[in-house]
This record gives sequence, C-alpha cells and structure tokens, in this order.
Amino acid sequence: LAEKVPSDTDFEEVAVIVYFPKLGASYEGEKDALMIKARLSTLAISSRTPQEASQEAAARGQSPGSGAPGSGTGGSPPPGGGSSNPAAGSR
Repeated sequence: LAEKVPSDTDFEEVAVIVYFPKLGASYEGEKDALMIKARLSTLAISSRTPQEASQEAAARGQSPGSGAPGSGTGGSPPPGGGSSNPAAGSR
C-alpha cells in the first residue's frame, strides 16, 4: 500500500480475530475464537478523503487508484456487487 495512492476502487482483504473464554464449567481455561473477514477500499484503510487521495496522486504524478508499475492488484468491485462505502451496511 505504501507505493500506491489510496483509492475507493482498490481493495485489500482484512481480518480481525477475537479470542474469548469458552463458557461452562467443563471448558475451564479453554478459549474460542471468532474471525471476521472483509474487503475494504484502500481509501478507507488509509483514513483519507477522496480529495486528499487525489492531491497525493497529483503530487506523485499518478492517477487515483494507480500504483507503481507492477504493484499489486487492480481495482475490482467488492464481492456480491456491494458498495465500497463501509457505512452502507451489509446484506
């Protein structure tokens, strides 16, 4: 991500794992886990506004969403045709 200007059309897969104790006397000392996966736009991950990303792209001589030659993945839409806006909610 350091070489690419953040974009709302480029996505990264992220995951958060939460560990918690199992309930019940027979599980004393054991833990369980919950993993949450999502695809977030690089713009959301960078916590920049679209205007800030455009200014950074102009300063680097790139168009928003383009990176250095051969760097990473292109802009693909989120799975299921969802919105790139994390505040838009899910199905």
